[in-house]
Amino acid sequence: MELTKLEVAIALSAFIQGLGEEELNKGNDLFKQLESELDKIVSNSTLNQMKEAGESVVSKFIHKLLEDEEQ
Repeated sequence: MELTKLEVAIALSAFIQGLGEEELNKGNDLFKQLESELDKIVSNSTLNQMKEAGESVVSKFIHKLLEDEEQ
């Protein structure tokens, strides 16, 4: 399963949002770097592109999960 950078950004953003602000504010440099990269990706994308990427990544995750169950 290949994901575009925008799809990865959308998925990571959802997971990070689930972690909450406390986790992000623990001083983890990796999260700070990630936040900067996500900002770049999002600022270079339209709302429509982000919507389509979100739908696409969910679809890919579902297909992968169902594919793995069949094996």
